[in-house]
Amino acid sequence: SPASEVFRAIPMPPIAKRAGPLPVCPEDSEGSIVGLFEPLGEIISVEQEDQLKILMSCASIMATYYELINVISKWLYSEGLPQKIAMRYTGALFDSLARDTIEASFVESEDMFDTLVAESQTPGGLNEQSLRKLKGNGWFTQVTETLQKVLQRVRGTAANEYGSDESTAV
Repeated sequence: SPASEVFRAIPMPPIAKRAGPLPVCPEDSEGSIVGLFEPLGEIISVEQEDQLKILMSCASIMATYYELINVISKWLYSEGLPQKIAMRYTGALFDSLARDTIEASFVESEDMFDTLVAESQTPGGLNEQSLRKLKGNGWFTQVTETLQKVLQRVRGTAANEYGSDESTAV
């Protein structure tokens, strides 16, 4: 018999390592899809297709995240650290920061990420200096603007700036 319900999922490359989020739409009231995909990663169920598109847009930042780690690691190396130490340090640092965000995401507070930002800075300290410099340069505004453009592309309301025929290739 034909399927009575169709689900859409967006697996990202980390799913191959059984890690990361796996957005699914629509929400699975019977738990059959969650049970099927749960061993692969963190199931994030959303009610509407557009919510899935928003999550897909956010996933477009994956290469940017890796490039940030790459740039920092290369900078450490250029300052005289052995490449292996630079890479291990950068990987371990970002792993620990990611773990903080995962832990914070389970707290029943909408501003928990704001709290992480505030608590990671000492007034006049190095973290405050870096954050102010990047904010002053519009770095975070550019991130938001980029996500918005990607979302428009995913929704089919903007052209692909890079010439690919695939409108939703993450």
